[in-house]
Amino acid sequence: MNNFIAHRGNNGDSCENELSCLKEVLNYDYVSGVEIDIRQTKDKKLILSHNSFLRKDINFYFISKYNLYQLKKKTFILKGKKYKISTLKEFLSNLKTTKMILIDIKDKIDIKNLYKLLKKYHYLNIYVCSFHYDLMYLLKKRYPKLKVGIIIGYMMNEKKNIDIFDFISIHYNYNNKYLKDHFIWTVNHPLIFKNLDNNLGIITDNSYLLNKNLSSNFK
Repeated sequence: MNNFIAHRGNNGDSCENELSCLKEVLNYDYVSGVEIDIRQTKDKKLILSHNSFLRKDINFYFISKYNLYQLKKKTFILKGKKYKISTLKEFLSNLKTTKMILIDIKDKIDIKNLYKLLKKYHYLNIYVCSFHYDLMYLLKKRYPKLKVGIIIGYMMNEKKNIDIFDFISIHYNYNNKYLKDHFIWTVNHPLIFKNLDNNLGIITDNSYLLNKNLSSNFK
């Protein structure tokens, strides 16, 4: 079985951590989970965003400089689409799935706040990772029951000790270098996918395309 993880909720479109897309894509039987990005606001609330800033017209709002209620009042633009920001709590609340939820921490956040939130949703299949090695090391040390991993790629964390972590998330060019349980990112073309193994999951913007290509090979 191939585990396709919808990258930021994408399934061939530009959803980019939008709440409706994240929840919708989990309904597809060929998708095994979603990957989301989180950042921390000035008042230490966790929101869904890959970028450190949000754009509205020609204005840029750096997430770490605003409280959540200030950001909630605004409509932002991403890849030509208007959207409202959502929190990690809003995504996890009322979520009923056994599929994988892969959380990529983009900031050096308050891990105590993160743990308190994730503890409420202990029944979900949550994985937490980041490029920030020291942050992930501390998270795993303090809260060993969490499934914590480190992201490896772009010459980052290649030579770090990964023994403490439950898994790694690696760029597909690093696929054959590590034996540890892993996610592979970001695989958007069938020719790349063809040559990869499949452990925890393939992170992709094109789950439907890879699934379609895989299915056609067995006809």
